[in-house]
Amino acid sequence: MTRVAVSWSGGKDCCLALYKALQKGLEVSYLLNFVSKDGRCMAHGVSSKLIAAQSEALGIPLFQKEVTWETYEEKFKEVARELKRMGVDGVVFGDIDIAEHLDWVIRVCNEVGVLYMEPLWRLDREQILNEFVSASLRL
Repeated sequence: MTRVAVSWSGGKDCCLALYKALQKGLEVSYLLNFVSKDGRCMAHGVSSKLIAAQSEALGIPLFQKEVTWETYEEKFKEVARELKRMGVDGVVFGDIDIAEHLDWVIRVCNEVGVLYMEPLWRLDREQILNEFVSASLRL
């Protein structure tokens, strides 16, 4: 079974990406989250305490690191290498349509030697919302 971490921002897109990873039979070993010095998620500004509560509610351990925008890429690579040493094969992301971020994901994951998975890529946003609601997912 493929072991993965899910890039976790606390929102619906990463939640649905997690759901799809589980549906595919992937073993989700960690939620991966990066926070600023003030304890807010770098992606959406969600409190690190809320992220920790989500991790606990899901029963999936949280792998959280403090970064700045200047150190984000290097810290991501360090974490990905550490996860790889711990037996994690790849990272699942909840990206939909920002090509620059997909390019970054592909480059960085390839440099580190981990798989990347983008289960929501190019899906219609209304379809994503409907699937989230139909699956009875909650944040």
